[in-house]
Amino acid sequence: MKPSQFIAAQFAPLDCRERQSLAIEQFNQAMQNDDTATAIDLSEFVVGDEQLNATFSLGFQWHCLTWLARHYHQQYSQTPDNSPEEDLYLEKLFDVLWKFKWVIARLPYDINMTLAEIQQANELMTSFYEHFDFGASALAKTLMHQNLHMGDVQAAKRHFEAWQASSNDIGSDCPACEQDSLVAYHHFIGDYARVVELAQPILSGEMRCGEVPHITYQWVIDSLIRLNQTEKAREILLQAIDLITDEIDVHLPLLAPLIALCSRVDEKHTAQALLDEYNDELLDLSHNNRLYYWYYLLAVAPFNDEGLREAEQVAKQFDERNGNSFYQDQLALKFGTTWLH
Repeated sequence: MKPSQFIAAQFAPLDCRERQSLAIEQFNQAMQNDDTATAIDLSEFVVGDEQLNATFSLGFQWHCLTWLARHYHQQYSQTPDNSPEEDLYLEKLFDVLWKFKWVIARLPYDINMTLAEIQQANELMTSFYEHFDFGASALAKTLMHQNLHMGDVQAAKRHFEAWQASSNDIGSDCPACEQDSLVAYHHFIGDYARVVELAQPILSGEMRCGEVPHITYQWVIDSLIRLNQTEKAREILLQAIDLITDEIDVHLPLLAPLIALCSRVDEKHTAQALLDEYNDELLDLSHNNRLYYWYYLLAVAPFNDEGLREAEQVAKQFDERNGNSFYQDQLALKFGTTWLH
């Protein structure tokens, strides 16, 4: 059995809170024992392989990822120039730098990450990307996505413009993911007609990958609702739910936002059925990352007044950290609440 398979089997029976606790314990033990091999295997499992592992907090994933980056950078620096060992460690380092995009963009999910810590992470990513010429385009797009999650309109616009002004590079994503990022940005700035236009090649199947159209649906559906195209939104929502639930082990984090949209297109019975089936898994997933909890609360709020009150508290937590009222404004818009500020 490969080390990664052994780790996965060991963690499989545990809930998310238990997984994180055990992973931190094992990582610290590996550090104490100078057990580099275990630290590498564990860190790679915590971060994820093909996609980000959604069961761990972003703060802990960033801790593991920075350790990996520094380890491989040190190994690369100490190997002879133009040697096979140098090529090996550079390849491993580039794989880690690729995953910087996954984690840096989502760091705001973790309410325990302070603005100073997020900025330090951004600076480290910038340093590595510039030193290895890994890509100005990828860096700008990553920071744009981070700003979307933090509700920072001016910073998002600045990084969007930098992204658009740069050429695709070694760190750029596939065409489908690049298109999805355009969709997400235009949804954020409220250009809903443009969202629908940009999403057409994704919805038609012309552009797709392992994550697209899955990650694109919520922005398109919400935009159609705001454009008073409710029936079209409902049709796409049901398609999205079928696709997500067919691959639920991979795409569980995307389900709660879709459930939250059900009540806006007269599909409360669908929302209730999905909550009946997946409530425990969604709640477990939310233990380590507050934004998953936010979306879970939006999903249950139409059925539970306590969920709405809890959503208010989470919105305040994010907004106090981020220095704006983005999440409270969303809550007021979605539920017509007047008691938020």
